[in-house]
Amino acid sequence: MSRAKKIALCGIMSALAVVFLLIGAFTSFSLSASFLAAVCLIANAVLAPKNFLYVFTCYTVSVVLATFISGMYLEIITFALLIAPFTVVKYYVDLTSMRKLYKWLIKIITFEICFVAYMLFFYFVFPESWNAVFQQSWYLYIILFAAQVSLFAYDYIFTYIIKWLKAVLPKFFRH
Repeated sequence: MSRAKKIALCGIMSALAVVFLLIGAFTSFSLSASFLAAVCLIANAVLAPKNFLYVFTCYTVSVVLATFISGMYLEIITFALLIAPFTVVKYYVDLTSMRKLYKWLIKIITFEICFVAYMLFFYFVFPESWNAVFQQSWYLYIILFAAQVSLFAYDYIFTYIIKWLKAVLPKFFRH
């Protein structure tokens, strides 16, 4: 695929990711929309597997544009700090020939770093929301447990989405 096609595809996927993030910002589907925006990121990686620049550009453009257009930071931050970084690391780690144990260690460590960053951002930037959500201290433990369980479910589901993207996208975007 030529460089011009890759740049055009990056722009299309960035615009599509922004649309998904805006849908998530203005509706109650913020996690589902963030998931679909992450699919747009990985589509760039599938079509240009050795060039991380397109994935990073799509990520940056999507986050910045969706934040400026919507003005709603919390919904976009879920994508920016939690879903997108883990998804990109998952894609590139799964491409390596490492043993499964090491792959899972990298993915778990990445997820924990992203989750802690997200929770700290939520705590310091939105203290009123934090206090409203975590009125009881055990609510935090439920969220922590649910996040760990969702990590494995997300990884499992996204593995099949990546396989599907690898099968379908090359048919539409021929070299």
